[in-house]
Amino acid sequence: LLLDLEHTYQASARMMKTVDDMLDALMNAVG
Repeated sequence: LLLDLEHTYQASARMMKTVDDMLDALMNAVG
């Protein structure tokens, strides 16, 4: 269970970082 939870956490953290990067790029594009 703990391993599964950690895997889920890593996946969501990676997704959040991707979204964060996309928002950064969007803000830079909009300026």
